[in-house]
Amino acid sequence: DDDPSKPKTKGYVCNKGTIAWDTKVKILSELNSFIDMHHLRQKFFKIDINNQGFNYGSFGMFHSFILWVVLRKTKPTVVIESGVAGGYTSWLISKATEEWNPLIVRIDPKLKGWDGMNLNPNASKMVNLRGDEYQDLTEVDWD
Repeated sequence: DDDPSKPKTKGYVCNKGTIAWDTKVKILSELNSFIDMHHLRQKFFKIDINNQGFNYGSFGMFHSFILWVVLRKTKPTVVIESGVAGGYTSWLISKATEEWNPLIVRIDPKLKGWDGMNLNPNASKMVNLRGDEYQDLTEVDWD
């Protein structure tokens, strides 16, 4: 299509819908649930108030919050995490999506961090392509 008013895209674009980001209220509506999760994550991974035990390859609090909001507002049916490190973000994704239990695919050439199964009621919907099971994103059979 040569319509100059339409944005040019390459490849497949998922049209999940539009999220109204027009007010702080809509974003901040997730703040209390995020804070509860954040405290649970600190306990789960044994992170103290001074960030001892902090995983330096992982999201900080602000990035974690926006990921929490985006997941809970879009409710994806599949989440792909490329690069698992200590599993902090995997844990956050699992908690944020508990209400609808999407397929979560974790891809990392190394096998380390949270295994995704421990204390996870949605473990049956988590696929680990890590360590010996690792596959590059381009090599995964998505069917």
